[in-house]
Amino acid sequence: MDQAEAERCLNEMNNSVLFGQALRIVLSNSNPKEAFNEKANLLVKNIDKDVTQQEIHDLFQSHGKILSCKLETYPDSKGSKGMAFVQYEDEKEAEAALLALNGADVKGKKLEVAIHVKRDK
Repeated sequence: MDQAEAERCLNEMNNSVLFGQALRIVLSNSNPKEAFNEKANLLVKNIDKDVTQQEIHDLFQSHGKILSCKLETYPDSKGSKGMAFVQYEDEKEAEAALLALNGADVKGKKLEVAIHVKRDK
């Protein structure tokens, strides 16, 4: 599969629903740690339970190239946990999204957007 075909597949199938779960398709990198930029990873909280993964993706994509978008769901019910992770290609795009969307009203709830900081275990 060439790059153009991979992009087409990603654009057409990402966030499609299969067996009640939204598909999350991302382009693979031979060295994932090299591609992952922690400063470009956003945590989005206070999401209305009716908001879909596709809606989150659509809302955030106007601020830059999204590498991954995942709405957290409960395994048993597939219902939303009210939070998501959005990984941008670079930190400037993440910062632009944070500034534009933190506090934005989506379906009656104000989004809480921040750079995701992993907890030490």
